[in-house]
Amino acid sequence: MKSDVSSSCWYSVNRSYIRLFAAVWSQQAYLKAANSDSIDVFGSSVAISGDTVVVGAAREDSAADDVNGDPTNNSAHEAGAAYVFVRSGTDWSQQAYLKAANSDANDRFGESVAISGDIVVIGASREDSAADDVNGDLADNSADEAGAAYVFVRSGTDWSQQAYLKAANSDANDRFGESVAISGDIVVIGASREDSAADDVNGDLADNSADEAGAAYVFVRSGTSWSQQAYLKATNSDLIDVFGSSVAISGDTVVIGAPFEDSAADGVNGDQTNNSARQAGAAYAFVALPASTIGGTIIGLKGTGLVLQNNGADDLPIAADGTFTFATALDNGSTYSVTVQTQPIAPSQTCGVTNGMGTLSGADVTNIQIECVTDTFTVGGTVTGLSGSGLVLQNNDGDDLPIAADSTFVFDTALDDGSDYNITVLNQPSTARDQQCTVSNGSGTLAGADVSDVVVSCVDITLGLSTTDLDLG
Repeated sequence: MKSDVSSSCWYSVNRSYIRLFAAVWSQQAYLKAANSDSIDVFGSSVAISGDTVVVGAAREDSAADDVNGDPTNNSAHEAGAAYVFVRSGTDWSQQAYLKAANSDANDRFGESVAISGDIVVIGASREDSAADDVNGDLADNSADEAGAAYVFVRSGTDWSQQAYLKAANSDANDRFGESVAISGDIVVIGASREDSAADDVNGDLADNSADEAGAAYVFVRSGTSWSQQAYLKATNSDLIDVFGSSVAISGDTVVIGAPFEDSAADGVNGDQTNNSARQAGAAYAFVALPASTIGGTIIGLKGTGLVLQNNGADDLPIAADGTFTFATALDNGSTYSVTVQTQPIAPSQTCGVTNGMGTLSGADVTNIQIECVTDTFTVGGTVTGLSGSGLVLQNNDGDDLPIAADSTFVFDTALDDGSDYNITVLNQPSTARDQQCTVSNGSGTLAGADVSDVVVSCVDITLGLSTTDLDLG
């Protein structure tokens, strides 16, 4: 029984009571397809955003592709279509006739529709491509009723297809696109007959052990590009629950319906393992965890010019020891990989990364460690003219190095880059003929390379004696 409708009144329908805050309701428009035809089932899905309405006709038969094609063609049985209507004042008019870019018989494009501002999403759960993810092979028809969804965008009054969305695990009879919803740049798509027994978020996509358990997929837009962000499953996935039969989204909250779920639990967060009430049904609420930051700690840095990267981008210059955080936060479920793009110099150092890779799970990453060790270099050179024995060289008043013959030499102890070196003769050689060895290029500062140009030159000592110096007795 329904009461009279008046300002701020109540009326009942099947014992449910709804309060209306509008003064009086009246029909403003009667919408029909511009190519109305028998069994097109125009109105099988509807959605509205502001003054724009989108209406699905899942069994419309035109083989036209894309936007505003030939609506009189009837050669693709139940290919499906969608229609955009706009309001100006109190007048409504059809703005666009939308078709899949790969219209085909029995795809049922328009079975589900959703709109947010200038973005429309349309499901075609009987589409047959085995393509995965975004903008795959439209021409493929090898996965019967795998399903697809299509994103259209409006610029001014013109509509165009922006993306062709498929499950990352497309499979025959999954019916991806049976339900769709959109909020801003986030789309959620249901696939009520998907067969994985995975539970919760981002589980095993390859599993096919739970017939018609169902799944839902979250896609996000950045600029004009779409990507799959999450693979949603019931936390109690089970056979023939058809999770994903209905979907809804508002902001960062998604709700998924599973009308054939069998638990007899009541209320909120009851016993999910109970299976005693056949097709009692359930709904599941998911929330998007906030984006997480990636960071950690730097130790041992002495040089300049260190630059870190995350996932091959998001360059982060580092000037000193301490904590660091990359500027770009990442969505939950994203992978991260922190690497050293540029090693420090002056002094030259090698910095290594610990705990640099992983997958975000709803929390900031703060345990990455970058440890920098100063590079070491050797000091050496060449000895020439040596004929005696006992020559000993020394670096920095230590690190003694005996030399037996002409050759190249290298001190045993490598020095940190930036260190000073000073090569001297600790012991001169001794023979029947005394020798004197001198050092050239023997001092300096290491600058990112081994030193090999020290020269030790040895010459005989000549004694100058005259006859007056001799005692001839």
